Amino acid sequence: MLDDERSAGSIRGPLHGIPILIKNNIATYDMMGATAGSWALAGAKVPMDATVARKLRAAGAIIIGKTSITQWANFRSLNASNGWSALGSQVYGPYFPESRSVGQF
Repeated sequence: MLDDERSAGSIRGPLHGIPILIKNNIATYDMMGATAGSWALAGAKVPMDATVARKLRAAGAIIIGKTSITQWANFRSLNASNGWSALGSQVYGPYFPESRSVGQF
């Protein structure tokens, strides 16, 4: 459908049809929810899209999934290990699998 719209010269916004992933602490009103990597939020339903998710969709982006993050975005302890969550276990970088992903390379 989005490809047909683009072919016809009609685009919904600057991100029309672009598939993206967003962090798992950003609420989306769909089956993905938002767990922040914690079992405590697994299966929780959110009442609406977060503002950033709503704006991305309005710009035409297609949210295809959530990225695994450090549990609670590392706001649980100063001594917590980076890149680990109860739901996703240890996160590794996609380009350097032998290294831990902590938001930058």
